[in-house]
Amino acid sequence: MTFNVNKNMNYEYHIQFSDNAVWEQINIPIDNENNFKWWHKQMINHVLIACSGFNGEKNRTKALEILYEFYKWDLKNTSRSAIPMVELQHYIIFVSNNTTKHGNKNELKKYISNMTDYFTIKVP
Repeated sequence: MTFNVNKNMNYEYHIQFSDNAVWEQINIPIDNENNFKWWHKQMINHVLIACSGFNGEKNRTKALEILYEFYKWDLKNTSRSAIPMVELQHYIIFVSNNTTKHGNKNELKKYISNMTDYFTIKVP
């Protein structure tokens, strides 16, 4: 199974959400077993984009927290995950070290493109 970030679709979809709408979607109690087993690629993509900072620092911080919790869950449940572990690890490294300015659409496009390129370069 291969996981990839769909650059155009995710960008166009994500910029439609206000900061508050993103916050409402991600600010839920984390119940690993009941939430993460239902995650699919699109959900992971939007958490990765929320990690960018495009929707503000509060959303970035919460999205990073969720991503790290998903990673811990994934360590125990790799066979049930929507993303291969090595890919998840590389995306976590990328989003932890890269941000965009709040509301800057051009930086968000570059962030998504670089995230995809980063993974492609790092993992054969």
